[in-house]
Amino acid sequence: MALRPPTLLPLVLLTAACTGSPGTTADPVAGDVDGDGLDASYEELVGTSDASADTDQDGCSDVVEVLGYFDPLEPTDRPYTGGYPRGPRPKDAVFDALAEEHGEGFEVGMLNPNWTLTDQHGEEIELRDFYGQVVMVDLASEWCDPCIDAAPILDAFYNDNKERGFVVLQIILEGAVNNSEPKPQRWIEATGVTFPVLADHSPGDYTQTEVAQYYLDVEGLEYSMPNFTLLDRELRITHLYVLGDLSEDLDADIALFESALEEPVPAVEPLLPANADALREELGMDPDSQVIPASLCGGAQ
Repeated sequence: MALRPPTLLPLVLLTAACTGSPGTTADPVAGDVDGDGLDASYEELVGTSDASADTDQDGCSDVVEVLGYFDPLEPTDRPYTGGYPRGPRPKDAVFDALAEEHGEGFEVGMLNPNWTLTDQHGEEIELRDFYGQVVMVDLASEWCDPCIDAAPILDAFYNDNKERGFVVLQIILEGAVNNSEPKPQRWIEATGVTFPVLADHSPGDYTQTEVAQYYLDVEGLEYSMPNFTLLDRELRITHLYVLGDLSEDLDADIALFESALEEPVPAVEPLLPANADALREELGMDPDSQVIPASLCGGAQ
């Protein structure tokens, strides 16, 4: 589970001028011994090393982690291999306040409790990493033909809108036959989807799943597929257990997603260096995008 980034503090602008390229020593920023584009005073403030461009040695440079809202001191907190959207994550106190205001649970209007499942790349996906995104929690099974039909349609919408902050967390409950264990990689080979695919299986009893049970608004052990739940940018449920084949109800569902995406992104003011804009330009990072390509960190560890 990812730790809280130390960069998520009140915004402080430091005096620095970016005259060189990150990762080089030509015309470095003042005091930038390691050539990563971050000056020494900023590195001291956030706790990174001014003698190493990758303090936590996770293969992702301090400057990319800082600009991408990851923790440069925690090797397990780095861009997901799948390149999923990520904005600044607030401190726990913000989630505590949301829970106090709206309640915490799995009912419409409530803040979702945090949870973690493993994706198709073997990485732990933590719900609260997607604060600021519109999150679709989609439940499917490999034996479900309408789920298979809907998958590429959903993936196309995800890829068209992930830079706006739309993410699909697809939870696979069962494999190719009823009650069998799901195989995320097999599902991806069959459907070609690129969003997170998470296995959450309990043979014959969905009430024993880790996460999926909370998004099935049913009594007994019978439920319908496909179904999805939509979370707003503060990770509160707006629509729970929406039934229907996406390929048949596409216009209505897309209108629902678009309406959610039009809501403002909640303000979180991370501690960024004064030369953040120049660094992003040199690294080719779009300041308006919520996607930090894993390729900037050398791909998977």
